[in-house]
Amino acid sequence: MALACGIPRWSASADGKRLALWKQRAIFVVERDGKLVKRLDASSEVLAVFLSPDGEAVVCELLRAREVGGTTNFSTELLLFDVESGIDRPVGEGFVGDGWSPDGSYFAFVARDGVTVYERRTGRCRALLRDVRAPACWAPDGRALYAIRKGAEEGRGRLVRVSMAGEVERLADTAECGWVRAGADGSVWVAAPERGSILKPEKLDKLGEELYHARLRRWDAKARRLVQISDEAIPWVEPSPDGKRILAMILRPGEGNDITAVLAPDGAIEKTLHADRSGHLEALPTWLDASTVVLCVRCADKVHVWMIDVATGKRTDWTAAYEALK
Repeated sequence: MALACGIPRWSASADGKRLALWKQRAIFVVERDGKLVKRLDASSEVLAVFLSPDGEAVVCELLRAREVGGTTNFSTELLLFDVESGIDRPVGEGFVGDGWSPDGSYFAFVARDGVTVYERRTGRCRALLRDVRAPACWAPDGRALYAIRKGAEEGRGRLVRVSMAGEVERLADTAECGWVRAGADGSVWVAAPERGSILKPEKLDKLGEELYHARLRRWDAKARRLVQISDEAIPWVEPSPDGKRILAMILRPGEGNDITAVLAPDGAIEKTLHADRSGHLEALPTWLDASTVVLCVRCADKVHVWMIDVATGKRTDWTAAYEALK
């Protein structure tokens, strides 16, 4: 199981009625039943798609290759597509955490070592926080973001909350890079190793080793510290829309032993959704609503897509709808 940022990402609208996904260079916005709303064509390889809360806009993360002095340099470009018209406009270059603010007014990403916010209405960008090398995420009220800021000591960082006015509150020490998420209940989760980075490009040759050092911690506001809630290796999490559950990647030693599971807030596994021995994730699991997860898995040469009720475990096969998208 690869690092979260290395696996393609789909996304859903806030009401769970629309889903954005992609195949090769084609982006599809579809209804829950698979009915096509719009096909959008990208000019290069798509890494991730981020559907706005209202389902009317999509930001896609594209991989760009540029030749500089005989060397190929790669970067990620962000484009915003209007779903109805299909017209696109540039957002910037960088990588994304959860992207859209809860009300869909802003889109956040990390560019040039700092958190940048794009305003949907005006199309303008502004730098909000410097010295950040990992994806940021929105607070549930949309008035601030959480991010890990580079610390003074090598390999160390600080979990901070930054308001839209640029006011920074230091919360806790952590590794320099990690995966930060905020739940609808105000909880803040950090999946990171004790020290160092699970995202630094210069450490990609040691990526597997780094990932197995990632642990899931929750911000304890009363104690003013991050509290580890699981001994499992967890490099990626996604809280459910209601904040009552956590979707997580869990890495375990041995070929095919990694799993995708739903966790309770205390870190206990409520339900295992997928084990790598039965196929590899084609895209990151996506919450469609507070009780449904979309799971896309490649088994041999075939891609399978399911909508899973996390309470009952019931699977609705969505593969035919996926294959029909052209």
